[in-house]
Amino acid sequence: MINKSPLFSIIVPAFDVEEQIEKCLNSVFTQIFRDFELIVIDDGSTDRTQEKILSLMNLFPGQLKLITQKNSGVSAARNKGISLASGQFILFLDGDDYLSNRHLLNLSKILPTDSFISIFNKINILQNNSVRPTRIGKKMSQSVISIDQAIEFCLDDQSFRGWPVNKVFSRDIILKHQVQFNEQIHQREDRLFCVEYFLAAKLEDPDKKILIIDQPTYYYVMRDSSQTHQVNEKTFSLLQAQALINQKTNHLSSRVDQLNRVKSINDVCYCYLYGKKLKINNQLMDQIISNLLSDFWSNLLFLTIKSGQTIRNRVRLSLLFLKIWRLEKTK
Repeated sequence: MINKSPLFSIIVPAFDVEEQIEKCLNSVFTQIFRDFELIVIDDGSTDRTQEKILSLMNLFPGQLKLITQKNSGVSAARNKGISLASGQFILFLDGDDYLSNRHLLNLSKILPTDSFISIFNKINILQNNSVRPTRIGKKMSQSVISIDQAIEFCLDDQSFRGWPVNKVFSRDIILKHQVQFNEQIHQREDRLFCVEYFLAAKLEDPDKKILIIDQPTYYYVMRDSSQTHQVNEKTFSLLQAQALINQKTNHLSSRVDQLNRVKSINDVCYCYLYGKKLKINNQLMDQIISNLLSDFWSNLLFLTIKSGQTIRNRVRLSLLFLKIWRLEKTK
């Protein structure tokens, strides 16, 4: 008897989420659409995360794979999940988030198809006991976009961003082009992964399309203790991530170049502030300051006039940029 591969592989990296993991996995167990496999990577948890996962194993007979590894970071955990996945499409679910029971059903009504290599979806963001869906604009609901537009949306903080959790990925494209999360980068590694996936899809077939759907069935829980909100020396790896993104995408369009330039200036400013907060005084900080001060007036002109950002964002970043420049000049 030939075992049929599932339509979806759901990859869940989990690290010290004992309070959230049951809700997360139960939201998968209650899915109306059942053609999936669930791969949970316990990334060296030090609390009762693994114990909680084991207690739920009987809910997923033959569907749940639990892998334990020493703490190696979310990128390594996701890569491990990719290597074990057998589904036609890969979805990512963080261990402290959860799904509506219609999440897979909604996606299954569209997939599989030869027309789309990904789906972008709205998600619900939970913060301070309130829920708000991400904004995509009425014109973008149920829209079909090109791969280049998908990359642009990954780079735009006002759009779908580079989150992997609000996208669907073709396992074949990931494996054929060896798309992986960069395990040496600890901030913005998810955006880099999404960009590399869509560049690989473009090599496969530049005419393939991405579908945008207005069905917020993923619940993204904002926690102060998450890696995204922690400031330490690993935070500075976002500079490396953005440099790679710039290198890979700046040739695509003037809009992409514009988005990357805004993000690069923003990164240098905030890494400067992170370094001051952590009292870092090394070659990295020297490089950050050098990057900040070079072409200062050109960058300030770009931010105030040509950045394509909202007026509020232009003013905010321009004032921050000017403040840091003055601090360095008055030393």
